Amino acid sequence: MEYMEFIGAGFTLQTPTEWLITTSPEHQVIFLGPNNPQGVRPNVMVAIRAVDDSVTVEKLIAETLSAQQAQLPQYRVLNEVDNRNRGVFERSYQWERLNDNTPIIQTQRFYVLGNLLFAFTATRLGHEVQYEPVIKHMLNSFRLVLMPTP
Repeated sequence: MEYMEFIGAGFTLQTPTEWLITTSPEHQVIFLGPNNPQGVRPNVMVAIRAVDDSVTVEKLIAETLSAQQAQLPQYRVLNEVDNRNRGVFERSYQWERLNDNTPIIQTQRFYVLGNLLFAFTATRLGHEVQYEPVIKHMLNSFRLVLMPTP
């Protein structure tokens, strides 16, 4: 798979050259992989929010877990990588779509950097394991870009 450097608002990351890049009101950028018959394209969504000092990685860990357990059928945590001392946390989890019991795997990674929250959500079908290294590569390629001051 070939990758290209995507330059976003204060960050860069590498994305597959054949993935579609789009946006939404909730996300600064969405990277979409190929279509599939189940209607769940592999994707990585990036949301950047200004936050105050009350937003911490600890609160995000607890609040997202509680919301996911309440809202996602057959929810279970697959893995957590806790680097909250560096302002980073990642959780991978699986749940099932109600209408057809399709297993969905998502990975969320949070960075709290000063007064900014970078939230990444990656989604793929449970059986599409070929996208796991692609998603990891994208998440691990995230870098902040210092903006020059006028």
